[in-house]
Amino acid sequence: MRQKEKKTLSLALQGGGGPSAFTSGVLDRLLAFDGVEIEGISSTSVGALLGAVAASAMASGGRETATEVFERFWQKATIEAVLSPGLRSPFQLLFGRGSLNWTPSYVAPGTPSPVFSPYDLNRMDTGAFESLLNELVDFDRLNHQDYPRFFVAATNVRTGRAKIFRKPGIHAKAIAASACLPTLFNAVEIDGEAYWSGGFAGNPPLFPLIDGRADTDLVVVKTNPLYRGKLPKTYAEVQQRTNEITFNSTFLSELRGILAINSLIRSGELASEKSRNVKVHLIEADETTLALGDAARPNPDDVWKQVAALHERGGRAANQWLQEHYDDLGHRSTLDIGSLLAW
Repeated sequence: MRQKEKKTLSLALQGGGGPSAFTSGVLDRLLAFDGVEIEGISSTSVGALLGAVAASAMASGGRETATEVFERFWQKATIEAVLSPGLRSPFQLLFGRGSLNWTPSYVAPGTPSPVFSPYDLNRMDTGAFESLLNELVDFDRLNHQDYPRFFVAATNVRTGRAKIFRKPGIHAKAIAASACLPTLFNAVEIDGEAYWSGGFAGNPPLFPLIDGRADTDLVVVKTNPLYRGKLPKTYAEVQQRTNEITFNSTFLSELRGILAINSLIRSGELASEKSRNVKVHLIEADETTLALGDAARPNPDDVWKQVAALHERGGRAANQWLQEHYDDLGHRSTLDIGSLLAW
């Protein structure tokens, strides 16, 4: 692909459990490509963690360092996810997709029933997860650099509304709140308010990237599938599919809003100079990639191979998207929102 000019885009990073290494591969490729400038990132769950790694590297002027940090993170996560006792590992947030498939003790005889809440089982906070975040991300630098804009979504437990954390209020606890699945962890408390996963209220939130902008190229990195051909029948499959549908609902609502605004601009009912013409693009994990991410492999060596394969697939998907759609940036959407919503 011949690079003609530098183009600006914003990234919206979904949370999605097991396939999330796909997202780090996409980020790796986009950060390495000099033809794009990432001016904003909106994120949820593990997408928020990976986005924070990328934003921290960009804020420090060393985008190439993100590759090293991604590798350190996944090496740590794959070991913790399979070796931690019970449900205490924070890395269940990353690999569980809301289920307990990656927890060896859960599938062992005598494990407590899933009808119990984390409070009943005295499961505590996400302190270990926050410690890893503080190790990997320079939050001080991230918060005090204007570039890139960075948003993290969590869900206020009491109100059910989205809470959008933004600079200068990005910290490890905010990202832990964005990733907090209520079936596994006590709610994360910040300034007297309790939060669960941002997936319930915005996976990921799109409008923070659009507000105050003129024409916008919005690239969604999607790891949470809209469509599943196989009917879920086991408890784990039903739970997983229920979470996927729930975590996609706000995303689809925001796409409907974007479609409506763009339609009004095209019809002349809204003045284009006063409204935001949003060009939407999609880099999506395909079915074989999702299947790879869903697989439960409790051997650490196998898990690392799985993560590496997902990361590599993310890089390939980003590269293919750049080859096919780089020239479209700044000119037109490459995602047909109307067809997507018609499913």
